[in-house]
Amino acid sequence: LNSPASVKLALERLHLAEDERLWILDALEIVRKLSELEARASRSAMYRVLHGHSDQSLAIAASVAAGGSNLRRWIKIYFEELKEVKSDLNGRDLMEMGIPQGPMIGTILARLRDARLDRELNSSEDEKQFVKANFSDLIVRK
Repeated sequence: LNSPASVKLALERLHLAEDERLWILDALEIVRKLSELEARASRSAMYRVLHGHSDQSLAIAASVAAGGSNLRRWIKIYFEELKEVKSDLNGRDLMEMGIPQGPMIGTILARLRDARLDRELNSSEDEKQFVKANFSDLIVRK
């Protein structure tokens, strides 16, 4: 299965349901993206590659990976440690800190989540300090 055409042909021969076919195609894309990551990729980098994919696609990707491979380990870490990580602060909290409503709220929340994933922040107080240190130019004083 060295080309997209050969993969498509193999999937047609299996007579799979459409959702099953899409899970497999998505799993192959996950494998491709993970193979591009550095061996010592950050937890947030793993999360960004794996988040948003179905559990079925992730399971298929893990099953096609070699035993003991980084890919298989990363998917396990994602399910066990990363999948549900969120920042303690939310958009309303950021606005209460003086960050104006708008697209930067989502950017800041993503940065907070990444810092949580990478174990740089451990509490809501850490998150507030992070926002003040990194986004002070956006804070509107009341």
